Amino acid sequence: MNRSRILVAVVLFFALFAVVSCDHTPPHEHEFGPCVINGDGVFRSCACGYTEKVDEPVAISSEPEFFSAVEYGVDVILKADVLVTSGNGADEYFHFAKDIEVDLNGHELSFNVSVQLDKADAPYKVSFVNGKILSNDEGAIGEIVVSDDALLYMKDVDFCSRSLHCGIVVKNSSVEIVDSKVFSFGSYGISSDASGESSSITIRNSTVSTEEEESGDNTAIFFGVQNGYVEIYDSTIVGDRQALVIRCGKEHFIENSTLKATGLHSRSFSRWSSGNEVPNAALVVGNGYDYDPYKSETFVGLHNAKFDAPVDDHYYAIYVY
Repeated sequence: MNRSRILVAVVLFFALFAVVSCDHTPPHEHEFGPCVINGDGVFRSCACGYTEKVDEPVAISSEPEFFSAVEYGVDVILKADVLVTSGNGADEYFHFAKDIEVDLNGHELSFNVSVQLDKADAPYKVSFVNGKILSNDEGAIGEIVVSDDALLYMKDVDFCSRSLHCGIVVKNSSVEIVDSKVFSFGSYGISSDASGESSSITIRNSTVSTEEEESGDNTAIFFGVQNGYVEIYDSTIVGDRQALVIRCGKEHFIENSTLKATGLHSRSFSRWSSGNEVPNAALVVGNGYDYDPYKSETFVGLHNAKFDAPVDDHYYAIYVY
């Protein structure tokens, strides 16, 4: 009887010792499983029961992991290419509404649906860095629509939009493109939304270009709201009909940059209308159309800027109304 009690005591001692030892194992000696993302943050656990919170970006490689990271605003780094095939809300769009940085890590993030940076309770920033983004929704008004008080930031990114309308739409919000390439197969590369009141577009050391093969009726950057600005530094802007159209606003500035209209849009200008229905030129400034969103003074500051356009009777390097 005494021997049985001694044996049970010894077993319990070693079991307790094992639990205590595992609970006090230095974190780097644990064998952690995949990270778990929830409303309280990011956590990883060992089979022994030890759990710790993770503060650095989470490595992901799948669509469900990306959904969770966006939902809870968790910074991520891609381990592989990720394809987003469906929306993450009640509609068909993929929505952002919280701060997040997505380190593409040299990989490609593809969207088969339009991306929406929604209006939120407070301003927030969505950052994409170091890789490629491909948007495949040809029917989208904008592949990425940046709404009220949101900031879309891209650095070291190749972004390609297959929307037949616009790559990035800016509405009462901001877009900053740094050390990147933005390419659109649609009518616009980056454009303000006419229903907005203020937007800002900043391009630094980057290329923004459009190509619409059938008609060449496209504009790389379009700005048509009364408040806000376009700033372009050390960059190249290329469109077939116009490189840059600024129809209103007084705080625009272009420095050390080249604006080029390729001339592939062969139709001569007839009359002022909405959007890029304006004269064909590398840069168009002003408005000759009686439409409320465009009714304001327009000013663009230039420093060491170059303008390239075909030499013919229906193209201009700069057209100021």
